[in-house]
Amino acid sequence: MTSPAPSRWYAVVRSEDVISEEVAPVRLLDRDLALWRSADAQLNVWEDRCPHRGTRLTLGTNTGGELVCRYHGWRFASGSGRCTLVPAHPTQKPPQNAVARSYPCIERYGLVWVSLGEAIEEPRLRGLDPNAPCFTVRSITLQAPLHAVEDALVHTEEAQPVSSSLVAQTGRVNGRVVAIHYLLHPQSATRTTVHGVVSSAVTGAPRLAILRAENDRLKAVQRRVSTDLVEAV
Repeated sequence: MTSPAPSRWYAVVRSEDVISEEVAPVRLLDRDLALWRSADAQLNVWEDRCPHRGTRLTLGTNTGGELVCRYHGWRFASGSGRCTLVPAHPTQKPPQNAVARSYPCIERYGLVWVSLGEAIEEPRLRGLDPNAPCFTVRSITLQAPLHAVEDALVHTEEAQPVSSSLVAQTGRVNGRVVAIHYLLHPQSATRTTVHGVVSSAVTGAPRLAILRAENDRLKAVQRRVSTDLVEAV
């Protein structure tokens, strides 16, 4: 397993969890980010820091087209991140350097992906067509480093590491062959979130069975991680 790299794409949250008119805090590789969706569905991932006085932008307000800092009310436009208004000087043009630092982001496979560097190619899950039916399972956050979570995942049946942030697995649920990709999201050196994508078009009871099975599997991974960490002490 290679070490996490800022230039990689990392799945950080399920698309369905990015709620309209809200601002979500996200942590990736020890960096605090503010993730929000505009009224026209554009995703924004910015440094969680106002360019003015450093206040967390996640404390601000999502108006649908701008993010408003809670401290002095400076407003920053979706897409460009540029300041559009300084309330204390409403008739003056905002400073040119008043721009929220943004990061590349994209939605694929029902997840929001972020890169802290110069990611070039779009994220792709090996063996899964971006246009093929799929759905996400619940995400789980573990108090463990990425390598420990990966080790716990690959010890489950028919799982194999694909990269430093991806583990692929196949199994059976009620006689149905299921392929699932686990995306590892390193929040910090000691905290990792696991997001899961199932390659399937099933609905209703079969989907519910898969969701329950994956929930049990992730609980088993959580127990294994806890056991391994205790034994390593």
